[in-house]
Amino acid sequence: MVLHHRILRGTASALGRWIAGPLHRLIGRLVVPPIPPTCRVHVDAIMFNHDPSAFTNDAINIRYDRSLPVQLPEWRSGQSPGTTVSPAAYCIEETAGENVFVAVRFTAGPGTSVAWVSASGGGVLGAINPIRVNFANGVSVPEFVQMPLDNHTLGSNPGVHDIEWQWQFRCLVGNTFWDTNRSAHRIYVLRRAPRGPWSQTPGSNQNPWATALAYACGVPPAPGVQDPFDAVANGLAQALNWGGTNANAARVVYDVAATMPHYAIGNTFELTKFLERLAGGFGNGEKVNCSDCACAITTLANLVGCDLWEGEILTGAVNPLIPIGFGQWWDPGIGFLPSSTAPSPGSTLLYHEVAWKTDTVADSRIWDLCYLVNGFEDPSNPQTPHPTMRSVFLPYGVQFADPAAFDYREQLAQPGSVSNTRPAASRTQRQVT
Repeated sequence: MVLHHRILRGTASALGRWIAGPLHRLIGRLVVPPIPPTCRVHVDAIMFNHDPSAFTNDAINIRYDRSLPVQLPEWRSGQSPGTTVSPAAYCIEETAGENVFVAVRFTAGPGTSVAWVSASGGGVLGAINPIRVNFANGVSVPEFVQMPLDNHTLGSNPGVHDIEWQWQFRCLVGNTFWDTNRSAHRIYVLRRAPRGPWSQTPGSNQNPWATALAYACGVPPAPGVQDPFDAVANGLAQALNWGGTNANAARVVYDVAATMPHYAIGNTFELTKFLERLAGGFGNGEKVNCSDCACAITTLANLVGCDLWEGEILTGAVNPLIPIGFGQWWDPGIGFLPSSTAPSPGSTLLYHEVAWKTDTVADSRIWDLCYLVNGFEDPSNPQTPHPTMRSVFLPYGVQFADPAAFDYREQLAQPGSVSNTRPAASRTQRQVT
């Protein structure tokens, strides 16, 4: 009996050793080995706009607002995450087919001369493939290493994107990548480089503002518009005035009493105050006129790549209009009409200003945020609006004068004043303040 027990115990011991050996080796392969003490890599800084003189391979020059520039590098280790941290803006048209990079500064532990670094995540900028990084005295060589954004999807993703990278590294010995720190960024993707008044002169206060990009990039383009830039402008126009009483993002109303500008002051547009109004603040108050409205759509649309200009229209007697912020037909001479079918004498408008596409010429497209016009043709004369039967028409991206159609000029002007309603020769893009 004792002999039998010893045999069983010996057999069990041998069986345990036979199982434990392979199991130990399997666990050894599954458990990630510890980070070697001499190989620790840290992401110290990231630069998106690493060449301020160009923007085909990197981000464009931007600032937070008129008074506060974005310092380079845009991201530094230890920054708190948030939407105002580490902003960068890329242009789809200019980066198409180009190699796009970010420049990254790494630090490493004592004795580290070489490591491989990559990043997962990245959203619209994509994950970053592993790249070999050399170190000297604990700092990457060169100091800012160009990391290709081979997996970016900028071309199909205009808009605002909050992204995050999880950075990883491995030493020359072994194949294991270890996590190091994370970085969070806000990325603006524009269809093409901003047009005037925006500038790419390094350090200019006319560099695109992140506060304005946050609004302009966040408005979707209008559906059903063939030209992508007209679609962007239409989307912004509809957000800024979609018709009806107080139906606009800035909660503004037309100054029917004085018809004077409140944001377009001389050769400048007080964008800081207008953005404050858009964000729910007071700004310069609720009143606007046509120049204010022309500046708003021109400035915000051109920020994301459109090419609009502010230009005046020489006017005469006009048809009833719906001023921005009101849901009622209005005549400059007699005021608001009692109903949509009330006749109007067609009073004279002193001047009018709209946004023009490219040039202020008769066949150009215009955007009129200030006045919604009558889109109901007179059945007896298809080239004129019906004097008492009116339907609201949003004149966004429409041709100013078209001999073959019921055009904006005919919707705006009384029949006897159509021929005298024409674009003024001058055009402008007011500087932002």
